[in-house]
Amino acid sequence: MDTHLVIAVHGIGEQQPGETVDEIVGAATTQIAKRDPLFLPVTVDRDVVELADERLSVKPRNGSFFPVHLRKVQKAKNAEKPERAIFSEVFWADKSPAPSGPFWTIFDLLKIVLGLGYLAMENAESNRGKLSIWLVHLFTWIFYGFVAPMNAMLLIGSVLLLLDLTPLWTEFSPDHLPWIIAGHGLCTLLIGLYVRLVLSKTYLVRIFGNGLSVVGVAVLLMLGLSFASGGVNTYFCDVKGGQVTTLTHDIDCYAGFVLLALGTSWVMNVAVALLIGLVGLIGAFAGASRHDFPMQDGETHTIDDNVPGLRAIFPSICAAMVLFWSVIASSLWLLLLNISSQLSSQVVHEIPAVAEDKDDADGIDEMAEAGGEGVTSGAPPLPDETLADHIHSVKSDSLLFTTLDGNIRSVLQTMSITTAIFITLILVAGILVGIRKAWPDKLYEKAEWRSRLILNPVLHYFLMVSLGLVAFALASMPDLNARMSCDPATDRIFSLCWFHAQNAKVTALLLALGVIIYRLSNHISGGLGIFRDIVTYSVQESCAWKSNRAERAKNFTQRNQINARFRRTLHYGLEAFEPTRITIIAHSLGSIIAVKMLQDKDVKALLKKNGNPEVVLITMGSPATHIYRRYFKEFFQVSTVDMPLCERPDDPVRKAWYNIHREDDFVGTRIGDDREHDAPDLATNYAVEAGGHTGYFTDYHVWKVLRDQIGFRLFPSQFNPAAFDAGLPAPPSDADAARAASA
Repeated sequence: MDTHLVIAVHGIGEQQPGETVDEIVGAATTQIAKRDPLFLPVTVDRDVVELADERLSVKPRNGSFFPVHLRKVQKAKNAEKPERAIFSEVFWADKSPAPSGPFWTIFDLLKIVLGLGYLAMENAESNRGKLSIWLVHLFTWIFYGFVAPMNAMLLIGSVLLLLDLTPLWTEFSPDHLPWIIAGHGLCTLLIGLYVRLVLSKTYLVRIFGNGLSVVGVAVLLMLGLSFASGGVNTYFCDVKGGQVTTLTHDIDCYAGFVLLALGTSWVMNVAVALLIGLVGLIGAFAGASRHDFPMQDGETHTIDDNVPGLRAIFPSICAAMVLFWSVIASSLWLLLLNISSQLSSQVVHEIPAVAEDKDDADGIDEMAEAGGEGVTSGAPPLPDETLADHIHSVKSDSLLFTTLDGNIRSVLQTMSITTAIFITLILVAGILVGIRKAWPDKLYEKAEWRSRLILNPVLHYFLMVSLGLVAFALASMPDLNARMSCDPATDRIFSLCWFHAQNAKVTALLLALGVIIYRLSNHISGGLGIFRDIVTYSVQESCAWKSNRAERAKNFTQRNQINARFRRTLHYGLEAFEPTRITIIAHSLGSIIAVKMLQDKDVKALLKKNGNPEVVLITMGSPATHIYRRYFKEFFQVSTVDMPLCERPDDPVRKAWYNIHREDDFVGTRIGDDREHDAPDLATNYAVEAGGHTGYFTDYHVWKVLRDQIGFRLFPSQFNPAAFDAGLPAPPSDADAARAASA
C-alpha cells in the first residue's frame, strides 16, 4: 500500500499530546474553498504508541516513555489503488512542563531568569572568545553559587521564624540564639546536599546545590568563630560586654549580617556583568571572532561566519538576568513581608516591664504599643535585675515581619533606579510592539529595530546601558544614605537624590508586582512557556567549554533527548508503515529540531536503510537562521547540502525545503539572510499575511500556500512530481474532479 508519512513537530508553548497532529489532520482534510477539487471524504483512525526515550538498561532501572499520536487517513470510498496518509507527532512539551499553583509558578519564574545563563554561556562559547567565555561562566557561578543560594538561605530562615506563631517560641530566650543559628545553618546544609546529590542533573543546578551547601557550612563556621570571639550576639551585633539584648534584636542583627553577605555577592555579580558588557562592546567593534572549532581528532569544523549584524548577545542576557532578578526577587520579598504582616495579629509576646514609678511604666507601655519585643532593639538595654520584674502580655508584630521589615527595606534603597529602568524597558518594548502592530506589512524586509521583537538591537543596547546605571546607583547609594537627605536643586547628583526620595512609591509598585505574580500565577505560568522551552533546549550537563566540539555536543542532554525523539518517531514510522514519501511539518523551535536532525548521520543512515523515500521539509515560523545560526552558530549550521531531501526538477541546485512565515512573526521569519533572494542551499520562502507566531497549523493562508504553491497532498496518487517540485498545484484525478463537480 502506498503510504505518505507526515511527521509533525510542534514548537514552543504548552502543547498537549496529540494536539498538533489533530490540528494538521483537521486542516488537511477540510474543504477550504466552495469548489475544492482536492476535497474528498476520508476516514481517520486514531492510535497512540509509547516509545522509549532510551533503551531499557540496568541504570536507570526504570525506563521513560513518550507518546506518539498517530492518525491513519484513508479515502472513505473504495479507491482504484489502496493508499493512505499516516500522521505522527514528535511530542516534547513534557520536557518543560508548566508549573501549577502560585508557589511553583514563582519558583519557575526565578528558575527561568537563572536559566538564561545557559543561553549566555552557549552564545559566548559559540563566539569562542576565551575572555568572554571565562567571564560569563564566572557570572553564572556567582549568580548560581552565591546570589541564589543566599536568597534561598534567607527563605529557609524565614520559614524557621514562623516558630514565632507557636507556643514553643515562648520558651526561647537570647541564650538560645546559638541553637537557632545552628538550626538555620544545618537546614541550609541539608537542603543544599539534597539538591546537589539528588536533584542536580544539570550544570547550573549543581552549582546551586554546591553553593547552598557551602553557605550552610559557612553559617556553622561563623557560629564557631562567634563563640571564640566572646559570644554570638557580640559577633553579629555591636554589643558591649554585659549589655542585655532581646532575642528579636539578636536575630535582627544576624539577618543583617546575612544580608550584608548577599549584598556583597550581588555587587560582585554586577561588576562581572559590567566587564562582560565591556568585552562584548570591544568584540563588536573589533570585528568577527575566531570561528575554528576543534574536533575530536584534531580537525577543525568550519563555521559559516558570513552572518551580518550583532552576534554576541551574552552581555545583554547577563544584564537582563541582573535586572529581572533584582526586580522580581525584591517584589517577592515584599510580598512575603506583606504576608508576614497579616500574621502579626496572631502573635502574643511577653515583654519585661519596670514599674518603679509612673514614668517607667508609661515608657514600657509605649514600647508595648509600638510593637513589643519586636522594637526593643532600638531602646536602651534593661539591666539584669529588671528582667524578672513585671511582665506585660501584649500583641505585637510577628518576628518574621519585624526581622524582614527593617532589613529588607534597607536593602531596597537601591531599587528606585532599577525599577525605573525596568518600567522604561517595558515602555520601550511596548513602543516597539505598537510600531509592529501599526505597520505589520512585510516587517521581515525592514530594519532589525523594527522587524525584531525578540533579540531586538534597541533592547540589547538598552539593557547594557541600564546595567551601567544600576552599577552607578549601587556605588552612589552609600553616600546618599550617609547624608540621609539631599537637595535636588543644588546637589551634583540631584537625579539620584530624586530617585532616593521615591522609595515609598517604588516599594508599593514592587509589592503590586508581587501580588500580580501571586494572583495571576496560572496566566503567568502559561506565558512563560516560550522562555521555558528555549531555556530547556540549551541546558548543559557540565562545564565543558574547553572540550572539543564533539564532546560539547554531548553536553546538551535535554536537547539530545528531544532530538532523539524525532529519530525514534521517524524510525517507528519507517519500520511500521514503509512510506514512499515523507513530509516533515515543523513549527518554531520544532523546525530547529527537524533541521538539525535531517543533518544527523544516524537519521540519514536510517533513511538509506529503508530505501531512501522522498523527503520534503516544510517549516513554519522558523528561527533557524536569524536566531540559531546567527547566535548559536557552533551547533546550528543550516544547509540543505547535507539533508536527505528530494531534489527539485525545475532547479537541480535546490532541494525540497519550503518555509512559510507571517509578515509580522516576531520569532520566525525568512530562512536565510538575503531579504530579496533565497539562498540556493536553503529553503524557498513564502510570506503570508500578518498574524503573529502561533496558529500556523490551522491558518487558511498557510494552507492556501501549502496546497496551491507548495503542492501538499494527502495521498501519493494526488502528487504530480513535476508540479509539486515546481511549486504548482497538481491537477486532480478524473474521479476527484467528477466528485467535486457533483458536490
